[in-house]
Amino acid sequence: MAGEVHTTYLTKRDLVSKSQKAIREASERAYEVAGFVVKKQGNQIVKAFKDGTIEVLIQLTDHSNDFPLALD
Repeated sequence: MAGEVHTTYLTKRDLVSKSQKAIREASERAYEVAGFVVKKQGNQIVKAFKDGTIEVLIQLTDHSNDFPLALD
């Protein structure tokens, strides 16, 4: 009707839910096409294969405590 304004809101919950679903679907497609995905798992970058095998590509180093943090 004339004069009515329809606004659609995207909540944080909606955004998180949709992005998680998209990531799952993309991972499934990558497994189908390439047979593996590369992802961060804990403090490592790994290649995860369709059969569940994990190959560590890089061991990450935590540098979060290397420098003092001063908040002003």
